[in-house]
Amino acid sequence: MVSVDQMSSELGYTRSKLYRYLKVLTDNGLLSSGNGNGFSLGPRIVELHARLHTADPFLLAGRDSMARLADKQRGFALLCRRYRNKVLCVHAEAGPMAVPVAMSAGRYCNLAGHPHGRVVLARMQPAQARRIYTLMTGDPSRPLHPDQHAQMRAEFRQIRDRGFDLAHDLDGSGIAVVSVPVLDPEKSVIGSLAFGMDTIRLTEQRVGGIVRRLDEIAQGITARMLN
Repeated sequence: MVSVDQMSSELGYTRSKLYRYLKVLTDNGLLSSGNGNGFSLGPRIVELHARLHTADPFLLAGRDSMARLADKQRGFALLCRRYRNKVLCVHAEAGPMAVPVAMSAGRYCNLAGHPHGRVVLARMQPAQARRIYTLMTGDPSRPLHPDQHAQMRAEFRQIRDRGFDLAHDLDGSGIAVVSVPVLDPEKSVIGSLAFGMDTIRLTEQRVGGIVRRLDEIAQGITARMLN
C-alpha cells in the first residue's frame, strides 16, 4: 500500500494532478483504493499476470526446462525479455542449494553490467547498442571516447563470437552467471536466458555443458514463437 503523500513526494505531482491520474488508473482496475489508507495494485494487474503465465509463448516455452536445469545443476535460471532500451526478468527458477540472487522476476537488469544484459546489447544494431552503453556507463550528453568505443566493440564482438557472456563474480556477490541471447524467428534479439550458481562450483568444464543446455532452451523458445 502506497499513500498519496508518498506518491506525490516521489513523482513531484501536486495532489490535484495526482488524484486525476489515480482516478483514471483506479477506474480501469490498474490500482485499487485502500479506503483512505493509500493505493495498491488493482485486479486488472492480477488478471494480466495470470494471463502472462498461461498464454505467453516466450515464457511457456522456457519455464519447465529452466526448472529442470536449475534443479539438476543446483542453481538459478533467469528468463529476461527486452523492452526497448531495457531488459526485464520475466521469470526465475531456483533449484536446491541455489544461492540468493537480487535479480528476480519483475526487475530490470543492468544492460551494460550483467551478462543477461550484455548478450542482448551485443546483438543490437551498433548505433543503438552504443547509445545504450553510453547511457549506462558514462555521461549520455557526451559521446564515447574512441578508446571506449573500441573497447565496447571488442567486448561485444567477443560475446557474439563465443555465443554467451560470463561473469565469475557478479557485483562482488560470489555468484557466477552465464547467459545466452534469445532470438525471435527473424533472428532479432528479444531477450536472454541466464544460469547462475556459486562461483566456486561453476568450473570451466561445467560452463560448456550449461551453455549448450541454455542454447537448447533458447532455441526452443524461438521455435515456439513460430507456432
